[in-house]
Amino acid sequence: MKVIIISKYIIIFLAVSLTTGCPFTGDSAALNRLRVSMPDISGAENGIYPGKYYTTLVKADVEIEISDGKIVSASVIRHVCGRGRPAEAVLDAVVEKQTVAVDAVAGATGSSMVILKAAENALLSAVQ
Repeated sequence: MKVIIISKYIIIFLAVSLTTGCPFTGDSAALNRLRVSMPDISGAENGIYPGKYYTTLVKADVEIEISDGKIVSASVIRHVCGRGRPAEAVLDAVVEKQTVAVDAVAGATGSSMVILKAAENALLSAVQ
């Protein structure tokens, strides 16, 4: 009887952890290793460019609008996360500072990095 109860608690714990984005599943290490760099967009054509980046727990699709070699808007199209919704504000900093090399949102570092990586991928598609 104790084994069945313990098994149920383990199953519930794993289900809750996976749906809330708890980082014990190994995805945390991958998120901590993520780095972004700003491509040179000075020669990019005006337009709206999609970008995406997916990890096991966090997924992001973004659109970046470029005009005259500048980032004029950035928006999250889709963001699958646990408690990382506040990270979506990181794109405001991207537009303001004209770079994806901005600080992550405190408390939502993993989601911030995935969104920034998606933004970097959008910018890379603009210059290819």
